[in-house]
Amino acid sequence: MDLSPAEAARMRSAEAAVTAAWHEVTLVMYTTDRQWNDLDVPGGIWKVRLSAPSTGTEEPPAEVRAVREISPQMQKLFPHASPFTKVYVLRFPRKDAAGAEVIPAAGGRVLLSLTSGLGKAELTWELVP
Repeated sequence: MDLSPAEAARMRSAEAAVTAAWHEVTLVMYTTDRQWNDLDVPGGIWKVRLSAPSTGTEEPPAEVRAVREISPQMQKLFPHASPFTKVYVLRFPRKDAAGAEVIPAAGGRVLLSLTSGLGKAELTWELVP
C-alpha cells in the first residue's frame, strides 16, 4: 500500500521528532532460562547502560519495550529473532541530566552494557561523524 504525500510527511515528521529526542537500540536477547530474559521488568536482574567512554557519559534506558509480535519487516531486519529470543526496543535520552550529549556528535566509541550477577555483555560501536 502506497502512502499519500500527506501520510508520508506525517510519518517523516513523527520519526524526526523521535530521532531528535532519543537514541533507540533494538536488541535481540537469548538466555538459557526465560526468567532471566527480563529487561522489560522493573527491578529485573539486568543493569543496562549506554555510554560514550570518550566523554564519560553513561545513561540507563528511559524506556524498555518488549516487542510482542515480530512483523515480517522486523524478521527481515533481525533474522536471528526466534521463538527462543526476546526482542526489545531500548530508548535512551540524547542528553544526560546535565545537558551533555550522551553520544557525542564527534563520534567515537559507544558501548551498550548489560550486567547482572549472571554475567556481563558489552556491545560496542565505533561511530564516525
